[in-house]
Amino acid sequence: LRPGEVWMDRYHIKEEIGRGAMGRVMLAEDDMVDESLILKFMLPELTVDQQSAERFKREVKYARKVSHRNVIRVHDILLKDGVCAISMEYFNSRGLEAVLKEINFFETVEGLKILHQIAGGMAAAHEQAVIHRDLKPSNILIDDKWLVKIVDFGIASAGTAAEATLTQTGSIIGSPAYLAPERAEGGDADERSDIYSLGVIAYYMFSGKLPYIGKPMEVLSMHRAGDAPPIMKVNEEASPEVSKLIVKMMAVDPKARPQSMAAVHDEVKELLDRLELPEEIS
Repeated sequence: LRPGEVWMDRYHIKEEIGRGAMGRVMLAEDDMVDESLILKFMLPELTVDQQSAERFKREVKYARKVSHRNVIRVHDILLKDGVCAISMEYFNSRGLEAVLKEINFFETVEGLKILHQIAGGMAAAHEQAVIHRDLKPSNILIDDKWLVKIVDFGIASAGTAAEATLTQTGSIIGSPAYLAPERAEGGDADERSDIYSLGVIAYYMFSGKLPYIGKPMEVLSMHRAGDAPPIMKVNEEASPEVSKLIVKMMAVDPKARPQSMAAVHDEVKELLDRLELPEEIS
């Protein structure tokens, strides 16, 4: 499909805005309701067999249940002539990764405000039993008013070609740089896996660097070892309170992490409330 073409007699293709391991992302106009939206066209191999197709449908069905101001709304699965696409809310924004490349790292309060929004959207998803499984900066969108929205809940797990990493224990789905240790060992994902990934993102947000760098298998091994340099050694300006929270979120043992994203959300809010209090007049 090219700009100017119409798909399914309804979706007027405006431009391609991205492509990745799972397919192409197009901005389109829905002629039926006169509204812009995103069409995420999936690679054919992701839905080529019945098992993959059913898994994909199931993941998108769950993602549709999540309704929150900090989550991109999924509308529908569209199928025509063997082509599969997901229609979703259009949000004029850019990825957190692009923002970090510009500013290097966030100041404490500004970064906590972003983290608070991410945790809020994630908590809403977890309330619906929807695990992201591939939370990373490129899946966190920010507009020019600093509104945050998370995209691609569960979709990464819908096809084996989706940035999968193989280990001796089986297929691991997710980006190695942000993958929880239990996932690196082939274990199942739960809320605490997403909390770990958000901890790595927070480390990046407040230091400008990833905790572990290397080849994919080396990075997976580093996650399991859990010897990340303390964030305050990477960025001397980092807040000790923020550093403590990140250490907890990135604990190798899932039981040592906050046990829910709602708890992370509350803890970030407490930090913000303390840091934003006006100084007492002496």
